[in-house]
Amino acid sequence: MGHSIVFPAVQILLYMGIKTLYIVGADCGYTLKNQLSFTKNLVNIWKWFAVWFPKIDKYKNISVISINPTSLKGVFHDLYIENNELKEFNNVHSII
Repeated sequence: MGHSIVFPAVQILLYMGIKTLYIVGADCGYTLKNQLSFTKNLVNIWKWFAVWFPKIDKYKNISVISINPTSLKGVFHDLYIENNELKEFNNVHSII
């Protein structure tokens, strides 16, 4: 799926039949200038994944939740945890 160890792990989890995938600490929030093209490539792969997996009957009921997203904000269902409090946002960034 891409050039990150997280994508083979996601493939294995999908194969194993998970119902909810939580993305934590793997949403491409790099800040180093020399990593920007790599970051954009990974973000594009995640965006492709967000469009691709619901089209396959076996995967269409899987929920993907991004915890404290930066670069993937709005790609999946977003959950934010601040000061040990859960603040939930949907894909258009309004409070639920």
